[in-house]
Amino acid sequence: MIHGIRADLQQRLDFLLSRRMEVLQRQPEYVSLPRHEQLRSRRFAQVEIFKKFYQYTFRQLRTLHNSGVGADYTVAFHTTMVDVCLETMWAIVDDSYQTMCPRPNHKPAVVAVGGYGRGELNPFSDIDLLVICPEKICPYVNMVTNNLLYMIWDAGLMVSHSVRSIDECQQWLSDQTIKTALLESRFLCGSPDTWELFEKRVLHRIYHWETDKFIHIKINEQRQRHQKQSSSLYLLEPNVKEGVGGLRDIHACLWIARARYGGCSVEDLESYLEMGDIKKGRNFLWRVRNELHFVANRSQDILTFDNQEIIARKFGYRDDHQRNRFAVELFMHDYYKCTRRIQGATEEIIYQCTPPTFRRKVFGHLQVRQLADGFIQKGNEILAFCDDDFFRAAPQRILKLFSIAQRRSLQISPTLKRTVQKNLGVITPRLRQDHSMNMIFRSILKYPVNVSRTFRQMHDCGVLGRWVPEFGTLDCLVQFDRYHVYTADEHTLRAVEHLEECLRIGYLSDESVFYRAISYARRRKILYLALLLHDVGKGKGGDHCNRGAIMAAQVCSRMGLDAGKSDLVQFLVRNHVFMANISQRRDISDPRTIEIFCQEVKSLERLAMLYLVTCCDIKAVGPKVWTDWKGQLLEDLFVAAEHYLMTGNTELYDQQEIEDIRQRLLGSGIDADALEIFDDDYLQLFSDGDVGQHARMIHQLLTSDETLLVAHKLQAESLTADIIVAGYDIPGIFSKIAGAILVHDLEIISSRINTLQNGMILDVITVYYREREFGEDPTFWDVIKTSLRRVLQGEDQLELERSWTHRRTISRRNLDRIFIHNDQSQNCTVVEVFAEDKPGLLYRITRALHDLKLNIHSASVTTKIEQVVDVFYVTDLDGNKVLSDKAIDSIKKKIGSLL
Repeated sequence: MIHGIRADLQQRLDFLLSRRMEVLQRQPEYVSLPRHEQLRSRRFAQVEIFKKFYQYTFRQLRTLHNSGVGADYTVAFHTTMVDVCLETMWAIVDDSYQTMCPRPNHKPAVVAVGGYGRGELNPFSDIDLLVICPEKICPYVNMVTNNLLYMIWDAGLMVSHSVRSIDECQQWLSDQTIKTALLESRFLCGSPDTWELFEKRVLHRIYHWETDKFIHIKINEQRQRHQKQSSSLYLLEPNVKEGVGGLRDIHACLWIARARYGGCSVEDLESYLEMGDIKKGRNFLWRVRNELHFVANRSQDILTFDNQEIIARKFGYRDDHQRNRFAVELFMHDYYKCTRRIQGATEEIIYQCTPPTFRRKVFGHLQVRQLADGFIQKGNEILAFCDDDFFRAAPQRILKLFSIAQRRSLQISPTLKRTVQKNLGVITPRLRQDHSMNMIFRSILKYPVNVSRTFRQMHDCGVLGRWVPEFGTLDCLVQFDRYHVYTADEHTLRAVEHLEECLRIGYLSDESVFYRAISYARRRKILYLALLLHDVGKGKGGDHCNRGAIMAAQVCSRMGLDAGKSDLVQFLVRNHVFMANISQRRDISDPRTIEIFCQEVKSLERLAMLYLVTCCDIKAVGPKVWTDWKGQLLEDLFVAAEHYLMTGNTELYDQQEIEDIRQRLLGSGIDADALEIFDDDYLQLFSDGDVGQHARMIHQLLTSDETLLVAHKLQAESLTADIIVAGYDIPGIFSKIAGAILVHDLEIISSRINTLQNGMILDVITVYYREREFGEDPTFWDVIKTSLRRVLQGEDQLELERSWTHRRTISRRNLDRIFIHNDQSQNCTVVEVFAEDKPGLLYRITRALHDLKLNIHSASVTTKIEQVVDVFYVTDLDGNKVLSDKAIDSIKKKIGSLL
């Protein structure tokens, strides 16, 4: 069909050009012009026709795309319309300079290269041209090329180009990037003889010279590219072109296949290779990329959250209220399924094209060894010479395969992987109940190494979700927020990888919290199983932790675990966010916090397991989610809970130990008068270095006329800083501090408001400053400290609404909740606010609490991109909890009006 379109486009363009020339030549003013002016007028008229023609056909391209025509057709249509324009332009320019080329064999050929050479133009793809000369570049070639390019650019086409002789092209072959581009050369116009010579002297060498070396290089390039994409196709904002399973993987696969077999297209290669998944997946990605280009009105390859919503709607996806799934989540589920199929298909094709010498480098010496159950080891691979009945005849092989691969550290060959995927049906509900099969799976969990690698191999083959269908519900499950970086299944597998790494390196220091946790957590099988199942309750709305625990109980029963082990798995799944929430949203120094936490944990083993699960869960969310600050909070909670579970005492230090701390601090030169006003609770909260800094500030206040001091202390590794404010109490001080800090785009993550025994206040506010260069710039902190002093001393007024701009959020779920707790602190009422993250929210809430005549003693702020959780420990002006229903309702109404 595209050939008919080509003829129609060419006929239309020729008609428009000839009609315009006829009109021009009948104009008296044109006839009276000198020859060179006539040529200029003709060229101007031709450019206008080309511009209008391209604009018209581009609109037609958009219409075709919006009507749902296949992406293979729209891509071919776009390529054809560019071909028609360029070929016609060349004919016009070449005709004008015919007399300047005395010898026909000097005529150049115009060649499409790169994506244009492949015939794969998306709406705003690069258009790359190569002008080839049979001999040295002569003045004629320069002149005709320049005039062609001026016409192209004036008509509005964005084209990049190079002009080279065939000898220069041969020299280029040492550059692998250029060699790859030339591999996709396609003759457009100009001299067929020059093109034929180029094919013979250049393209023939690409296909038949150093083929193995070329394949080696392309495989290594692909690995490096994957590493830049976190080696995962499950990124929540994937790159359609460069990402794992994206278009570039298809290109690399075809480059390698063409180098091996000498074909020129997917259709040519079908006689050698299975290309069905490649063709289907490529069409889907082309359609997505087309829409990305049209939405952005430029070249765009990142499938951002905003674009995902637009494309899902354009592609006809609708919210599924029964499954509590947004349309965009359903679209991205299909996207990941597609890229995973592409990844598997390209891996298999590249494997088939890989020379045996290179396989030895990658997979080890290709020594063949017979293994159990009909499997064979060849190098570092496991494979099987099997027919369609191999797994049906002995279903246990489908798990035994991974157990053998785990113990021998083997890779699953792409061919065997494809065979497994075709035989997933042997895993039936009845087989999942089989005792011997569950023994194999439990042996995988218990083996000391390669657990995470084996889980990933099982998942890549489709076996893990089939064997544990509860985990299968996480397959390509998108959590549509900016907090999670990966899909739910990828997040889970990365959590297991982090656990295995923790268990491996935790023994390096016998003084570390990790070492102590590992020494308590002896049942590794339970840890791995709990992490595998920790998120299985997601994707159905509501509380995924409790739902996940119920599902975990079903898995444990099916696997034959006893009640004690099942209870432990359920505990870890039910509470996998509990420890993080307590550490980040509660005052760990409050004895009541530790009591509540330990009432749930109950034992050192459960504490240690929960600590490890929590750390691995957070680390697996994304590369920037885990911070030293979060790690320190979890360590502090672990240490406090460990002490309580061992002694029954919430105080980490007895009176003698606190007195020893005071003497040690006095011995370090700290002023005795300043130290005297710090109570015992304060000394347990801060390090010696912090106490020293605070004491010097208090001493300066006591011995001078100053009433307010502001200092800071950097924690460079975690991109956090403590801002310390010391002085005499100011009504609503925390509200003012919060406002002044937030104006400078710092994120407050915690605050400790200390009222000292002489009535002074010492506030320590921990902030996150996002960019490392800010922390290293002393003037940045000087500006903040000056701003704080001026606001607190009443010299500046906060004009917050003008200072903040609203950040667009992506959640459509209702996030606003307010809880008041009087049972979670010994001395304070805990106010907990869940809300959509809005600029200035923390300032407005703290100002509201001040208006309600409440004192804030400590605060913590946890932000997960679009949701913020603000927690405040408050008392009334007499230092008592807020107990009356009327006062509690007032707090809820006042804060609720701000959300």
